[in-house]
This record gives sequence, structure tokens and C-alpha cells, in this order.
Amino acid sequence: MIRGVIMKRIKKIIGIVLCITLFTTLVNIPNQYVYATQNKTYNYSKGYSIQGNGADDIVNVAMAQVGKTGAQLGYSEQWCADFVSDCADLAGQGSAIPRNGYCPSLQNAIINAGGYNVSVNTARKGDIAFYGTNGADHVEIVYANNGGRISTIGGNSGSGRDCYSRSVRNHTYQTMTITKVLRPNYRQSAAVLPGTVDSSWNVPTSVSASHRITTYDQWGNAESNHYIDPGDSCYIVEVYTNGFVKVQYPVAGGKRWAYAKASDFSISKKQENKLPDTRLSVWFSLSPMGDGVSNMRFNDRVYLCYRLETQDGKLLDGSLGNYKVKETIYRPDGTSGSFTYGNNNNWISECFSQGGTYRGVVEISGDYTGSVEVSYNMPQPYKVILTTWFSDSPMGKEINSVEKGKEYYYCYTLVANEKGYYNQSINTDYKATQEIYAPDGIKIGTWTKDKTDHNYLKFKATQSGNYNGSVTLTGVPHGTMKATCVCKESAKLESINISKYPTKISYVVGEAISTAGMTVIAKYTDGKTKNVTSYKVTSGDTSKIGTRKVYISYSEGGVTKEASYTIQVKEKSHMYGSWTVTKRATCTTDGAEQRICSLCRKTETRTIKATGHKYTNKTIAPTSTTKGYTLHTCSVCGYSYKDNYTDAKKQLQSIAISAKPGKTTYNINDAIDTSGLKVVATYTDGSRAEVKGWKIGGSTAKAGTVSVRVSYTESGITRAATYEIQVKEAPKETVYVTYNTNGGSMSQTKQSGTKGSTIQLLNERPAKSVNVTFQPNGGDQTPSPVSLSQTFKCWLYNSSTTMSTSYYPGSSLTLTQNCTLYAQYNDAKLTTLPVISREGYVFDGWYTPNNTLAYEGMTITSDTVLIAHWTETSVDEDDDKNDALAVGDELETDQAIYTITKTNGEYCVEYSELFDDDVTVIYIPDTVAIDGVVYKVTSVGEKAFYKNTALKKIVIGSCVEKISSKAFYGCTSLNSIVINSTKISNGKVGANAFKKVSKNVKVYVPASKYKAYKKLLKKAGVGSKAKIYKMRTR
Repeated sequence: MIRGVIMKRIKKIIGIVLCITLFTTLVNIPNQYVYATQNKTYNYSKGYSIQGNGADDIVNVAMAQVGKTGAQLGYSEQWCADFVSDCADLAGQGSAIPRNGYCPSLQNAIINAGGYNVSVNTARKGDIAFYGTNGADHVEIVYANNGGRISTIGGNSGSGRDCYSRSVRNHTYQTMTITKVLRPNYRQSAAVLPGTVDSSWNVPTSVSASHRITTYDQWGNAESNHYIDPGDSCYIVEVYTNGFVKVQYPVAGGKRWAYAKASDFSISKKQENKLPDTRLSVWFSLSPMGDGVSNMRFNDRVYLCYRLETQDGKLLDGSLGNYKVKETIYRPDGTSGSFTYGNNNNWISECFSQGGTYRGVVEISGDYTGSVEVSYNMPQPYKVILTTWFSDSPMGKEINSVEKGKEYYYCYTLVANEKGYYNQSINTDYKATQEIYAPDGIKIGTWTKDKTDHNYLKFKATQSGNYNGSVTLTGVPHGTMKATCVCKESAKLESINISKYPTKISYVVGEAISTAGMTVIAKYTDGKTKNVTSYKVTSGDTSKIGTRKVYISYSEGGVTKEASYTIQVKEKSHMYGSWTVTKRATCTTDGAEQRICSLCRKTETRTIKATGHKYTNKTIAPTSTTKGYTLHTCSVCGYSYKDNYTDAKKQLQSIAISAKPGKTTYNINDAIDTSGLKVVATYTDGSRAEVKGWKIGGSTAKAGTVSVRVSYTESGITRAATYEIQVKEAPKETVYVTYNTNGGSMSQTKQSGTKGSTIQLLNERPAKSVNVTFQPNGGDQTPSPVSLSQTFKCWLYNSSTTMSTSYYPGSSLTLTQNCTLYAQYNDAKLTTLPVISREGYVFDGWYTPNNTLAYEGMTITSDTVLIAHWTETSVDEDDDKNDALAVGDELETDQAIYTITKTNGEYCVEYSELFDDDVTVIYIPDTVAIDGVVYKVTSVGEKAFYKNTALKKIVIGSCVEKISSKAFYGCTSLNSIVINSTKISNGKVGANAFKKVSKNVKVYVPASKYKAYKKLLKKAGVGSKAKIYKMRTR
């Protein structure tokens, strides 16, 4: 069969895939059929042991097959489920894993046989793992579970392109997701079969089944899905003392070994004879009765030889005894060929042309009985690729076109697809014929040889058009591959042009022409162009002045083309050398330099101008006796001059007070006022001027006449003058401190003292309270109003804002002016809330006029009215409803779900879940009334407020004894926690109860529990940035 695959690539590589067609010398190979479920156990390696433990045994069977491909095992469909089924059969567990080739059906079969689902994490050795949606894509056998890392082995695995090339692999790590695991109902008993061999029977022998015969597994159990049909040709190799035989019989796609009862077959006992003891030698050879061989090549003719010998190794006398010898060769595809002889040595032959295991069986019947089997595993045949191409070198790279007049090569290779090397050692029965045809159809080259996997033919392209080549293989493999290459006329030179002129196009008379920098482009008849450099200057000179033409020519292929460009030729000029200084220039006199023409010795002279002075400037400061000036000095010749004179510097001689200040009379400790004071300075040059920046020295600490000193400093010289003031005793002034109680009350609200003195504030603290009134809203009782005290905090100086200075009772205050102190108080907090009743209603709690639920610990800033809220109960409720309450029952209010935790003696509940995740403030009450029953709230349930990102404040009632794990986990906005309860003991706050709340959360706890609760809160996840405060009650 020839299968051609043409691949069009950029280089137009053309290949053909040839499948090897093989023929045997004994019988024709029958057609192959694909079944939905395939049994290939006869191709399996038997290098494993069966111990009677189903899980161990199926893994042992599977591990013995690692590396085998689908082609080696004989599968022709997607075979992962077939592999599991065959491993189960060979492990004697066909009843626990009934055969099926489709993953979903295999799952059902395992479950119907008593298997069951297990979780992936609990998978263990021998479990069956399924992959893909509902486990429908793939299946493997589990062989280990290392801490949740599942390791499996399975067939039809790997990255092969089809079911033939994929193989059996074990996967220590999973690359696909296991979606289902089944645990089969393995039989875990000791095997009973085979038993002790009974050698008194005439076996091996071939018999035909006379009726439907039951087969048995190794534990002696009848197989429900296997049996031998009437007329099946059976081959019995052993009979056991327990009444069973080992038999091979035909199944779809091959043969199968099983156990059956000896009584179901017609077999006979051996008869005693006095013929000499014999032994039967059997072997494969590459020649009739030749030496035994262990290595054979694909398509080799192999001989199955036998020799009947006496015990001393001599050939048995052919005249002794009556017997027949049957030789049979079993092919990998399940077919066979045989021949029967009546002598003591002979052979039959077979061309080993299939991949798989060949078995040779020699059986003797008659006076001598027995059988011997040999086998050889022939690797799968290789597909080969035939490639042909044209090249400009022997076996070189492919080219698509050739030029007329040149020599080229037509090449081919024949290589193994899988191996990539030449395969004359694999495919030995073929002939290669190579031919080349010119464009006019005449054959210009041919070559033929046997078993040559590469060659090339040399030819010369003499015509325009397509050259065609072909390589034909006859025999095995066979087929034809062709290639085409076009030959075109050689392109001729058409013209040349100068695309870039030379760098030099201006010359003097007699100067040599240079083409450096010039680019010349050649154009051909096929339209192509290229740069050329082997052009020549054919004419053009610089002997005359003016515009001149320079001609260049280029020759190629017998054709010469010409182009030109123009240059300018000028008269020769003097060729002067460099300038030489003959007289140096100075700062004030000119210099000279000259140069000489090297052709005529003419001399040119030019002037070098005087350089001028190069001055450096220095400023000389004036003194009190000399003028200042600027000195200019030449750095080259030393010449200097002065200019920019300044007068000699004057000095401060004295100061005088020209006008006294407007104020000269003061009280003790008054600040000195210099307004109106004027100071005049007198200098050494006799000049006078009013000056500023003077300083004064003097004190009003004592009464009397005081001298005030005025000093002034200029250029390091200080001069002083004085004037007098009068200081008198100051009159005394009374100032007052007023206490603003800000709604509070105290016995004294005013203090006084002399201005400038320091007093001690009153020790008395003002008292203040707010009142809470309860409106029952139809309830049966009206609770008494509650007065809540606001404890005094501090006094604020002259302001009621917290930015003012704070003072406390008994503090010292310096009196500078009349002032007012404003009282500041701590917030009042609700301590208890009464519970009332109303017939036909359930009490929901107390609410503020703006419909906010009140709670214990709630801040009250002014007199407040709390209004009772009610929920009407159903009129047909059972009077005995409380009798059915049980621990674990869930109760609902319009805000939350509670779970009953205790019914014995008193009713207690757990706050389990919040209905509204948008609520920002939650109060966990001391008690809750539901359906007329009052429950004590003693705990907060696990994950009660889990990841509630809206919650900002929580108040925990005084009856709470336990906060379960993750109760407030992930409440990232929770920045205020008030714990009123003192009943939470060590170990009663669960792990991560407050994990991932706001980092800056503020927690208020009873003062008596501060240290204990601080430890509990830190363990429960409250972070290091949180602030925990003591909460005091009166």
C-alpha cells in the first residue's frame, strides 16, 4: 500500500510516505477489524507475579507493561479502558472490573460489580482514576498516594499522534485533573489455580470443543464474561491433579489463556512404552537447520527447526517408534501456518514481516509425545519517506531553477520516518530507478540499482523550460516520486549607468583621474540589476582647461556597455608651503610671517597684528587716611596703570540723642517704649547723619529715675548716649475667673485675684446627668425613667472647643485678664434596658425616635425618649409550642438567626447569623424575646458575621460567655468593639474570631477584665495597631 503525503513548504520540499507491504510464504494476512472493546492480553509481558491481593496484582500487571506502545500491544482504537480491562483479566479480577472499552460504561460496570466512589484525596493503590468531565475522557490505575499526591499508570498515554504510538506510562505527578475515583470490589483470596501438574496425560494437544465450556479464573471462580464456544479449536498444555486444565482458545482479535475442567475435553492418558527416552530441541534459524539466532531483521526469512534426540545428544534413530511432528508458526496478528512431518528433524519457514511476537510451536504425538515453544518479538515496521529534489551540488540543498549551460544534480533519499537514518538494513527487498527528462521530453539520464537509499544524477541544462525527474521504487517498499526544475535563458548585459559620481570631479591640469566613491549599476535583459566594480576608464584626461568628459566601460558575457560623467579642469596654482613667523608681534608692535611656492619659489608676506595688553585687575580699598583705586597690570609685559579712585574712608566719632522718646514716665515692669527717639552720628570728617539700628539698655523693675543707654555700632566702632526716664509704683487691678458648668451644677461659679498673680482653681467638680424616658407603645408596663450621669472631664480656657488649653480642679492659673472656664463631660451610656410585655405581641426592643435600636452601652448625649417596638403573633399558634423547643433549633427575628443551645432550666441561644449585610451597627442583646419566650444570648456563633465588610460597630451583651471561631473574620470596616460581658473565660474566644478586622479598631472592655481580655483578643486576631481601652462603670 502506498500512502502519499505532499507537503508544500517555502522551499517546496516534496516527500512521500511509503508504508511497507509485506507478504508471508505460508498464508495470506487476513483483514483487521476494530472492535469497541479489545482484548490483547496475549501480547502482554508476563514478567509479574500474582499474590492474590487484587489491588497489588493489577498494579503489578500494569507496571510490567511500562513503555509498550499501542502497536506493540495490538490495539487499534483509543485503548486506555481496554488496558485497565486487560490488566484486570490478567490479575484474575475480571469480575471486579468487567471488561469495557468506553470510560463511562467502564465506570458503570465497576459499580455494578460492587465497586464504589471515593474522594480523590483518599485514593489508594488499585483504585481506578477517571479524567475529564464526568470521568469520560481517560482512565488509569492508582499505584500510590503520597500525602495527597496521586500517582497513576495507564495506557494510551503520552503525546503520540495516534493510538499506535501512544504507550503505557506511569505518572508520579498528575498533569491532568482527576475528576472521579472508583474502588473496585476486588477478590482478596489465595489463588487455587493452577495446581500440581499431572504428567500422565497426553498433553500438549489440540482438541475441538464439543459443547459450550465454562472457563475459570485463578481462584477457581467461573468467569461470567468468558467461555469456549462449540467447535472452537483449543490447545491444552497442562492437566492438574485437581481436575483442571490450562487451555488456549480463540477470542475476537486473537487468543486467550484460561482454566477449564478436564472433564469437558476428550484427552487421553499416556501409554507406557519401552522406547528410548528422548528430548526435543526447537529453535529459530536464518537457514534450514542452521544455527539458532536471537537477532533478526524485518522481512528476514526465518526457519523454525526441530531435532529429536536421545538423552546423550544423538539424533534419534528414525526407525524407532511411530510418531508425527507438527510445526506451527503463530504470527502477531493471530494467524498461523503449520506443517506435519514423520521424521526426526525438519523445518518450516516464514518471512517475518509483521511487528509483534512470533511463536514457534513443535508438537509430537504418537509413541513420543510432548511440545516445545520458542518466540521472538519483531519490532514494528518502519514507515519510510522518499524525497527527490534538484541541487547545484551532489546531495546538496534544493533549488527551484537552473541556468542554461551549467551542470546540476538530481538527488533522492529514502529514510525511516521514526528513526531518521537510511534504512537499507530495514527494508531490503526493493529496487530504485532514477530518470531525468529534458524540456523536449527526451530522457537525458537514468540509473537503476537494488537496495540503495540515496543517489544523484549529474546533467547539464542545455534547453529552456522544465526539467523533470522521477524516482520509482519497486518491491518493498514501492512507489514513485517526481520533481521539476525550470531552466531559463541566461540574462545578458543591457546597459550600465553611474548612480553615484566619484568623490573628486574637480582637477588641475595634469592631475590623474580618480574614480574613488563612484557607484556603477549594470542592468540585464531579465530586468535585474547589480553593482559592478570591474569597469574601466576608457577615455578622459586633464591636459586641457575646461569641462571634460570621462568615459567608462563594463564587459560581461561578451557584451560591453559604456557610460560617462563630466569633470572640471582648472589651471595649476601656486603650491605654497605653511606660513613661517619672521617677526613676533608684541603687546604694542606688529609682527610678520611668510610662505614660499614649491614650484616657482615665490614668497608671500603678511602682517601679524600687535596682541595688545592682557590686563589683570585688582581693587585697592580706601583706608581712613588714603584713597582707594583699581590697579590694572599686563600679565605679558608688566605695564600697569590706576583708575577708579575712591575717597578715604570716614569713621564713627560719636552719637547724640537729637529727640527723646514720646514716653518717659513708666510704671514698674512696664516695657520701655522708644517711639519718637532719634539718634545722630558724628564722623571723623566732620559730617553728621541720623542713624538707625541702635540698641537700648535699661529696666523699669524699680521705682525712681532710671538712665536708658542708647548704643550704635558701625564698621566695628561702637558709640553710646543716654537719656533719663521716671519709674513709678503701678496701681493694683482685680480680674475674675467665671466657671461655665455647661448644663451642670456646682456650689461656686466665680473666683477673683490680683492681675498678674497665680491662683489655684476650685477643687469642686460640676455634676450633670441626662434622662431616658420609656414609652411602652401599648405595652402592659411603663418602666420608670432612668437618670444617666455624665462624669466631669476638664475645664477649657476661654473656649468650648477641644483646641483650647485644658485645666483640672486644683490646677494653677496665672491671672492676666478676665476669663471663662467651660466644663467638659464624658458621654453617658445606657447601662440596662427593661423588658416589657404586651398580649398578642413579641417585644422587639427599644428604639430612638429616629428608629435606631437602643442597646446597653449606647452613648446618650441629651434627654432621650425610647419607644417600644412590637411584632404581632399569630392567633392560631399552638399553646404548647414551647414544649417542642430543642437544642439546635434555629429561631428567626427580623434581624438575625439564633440557635438554641440550652433548654434545661433556662433558655439560651447563640447569635448565629445576621440577615442584613448592609447594617453598620449591631447590638448583641442580653436577651431576645421570640414567640413569647425570652432567651438569654450566651454566645456568638462560628462565622456569624464572616466577611461582613459593611459592619463598623458591634456591642456585645453582658450575658455572652463564648465567641466562636471566625465570628467576625474579615469584617474589614469594623473599627469599634464594645464588650460588656465579664463572663468570657480563657479558651472561649475561638481561633481567628477577630482576624482581619480594621487595623485601627478600638476595643472597649470592662476594667476588671482588661488584662485577661487583652490576651484573648490578641490570640483571636486583633492586630498590633488596635487600641484596647478600659471601660469604667459607676
